[in-house]
Amino acid sequence: MHVASAAELDAVIELIGEPLAAPGGSGARVFKCRLVGTDADLAVKMLPLSARPDKVETLAAEVKLCEALNHPSIVRFVHTSTATSISGAA
Repeated sequence: MHVASAAELDAVIELIGEPLAAPGGSGARVFKCRLVGTDADLAVKMLPLSARPDKVETLAAEVKLCEALNHPSIVRFVHTSTATSISGAA
C-alpha cells in the first residue's frame, strides 16, 4: 500500500463539505471529494489516527472485498493509501 503524504493528497483531493454520514463503529468517516483538475467526484473513507488496530484490520478487509466487486450498481473501488492528515478533514 502506498503511504501518501498530506501534501500529495492535498494536491489531488479536494474535500467538499462535511462528512456524508456520522462515523460508524470503526470511527471512519466518509467524505465527498473531488479529484483536483477534473469534475470527478470521489468518496473517501478515513479512519482517525487514534483507530484501534482491529479497526484498521477491518477496514483493510473491507478494501479487499471492494477491490473484488464489479457491478454497475456498486461504487467502484479505485485506490487505497495511508496519510497522517488531509487538509479540512479534522
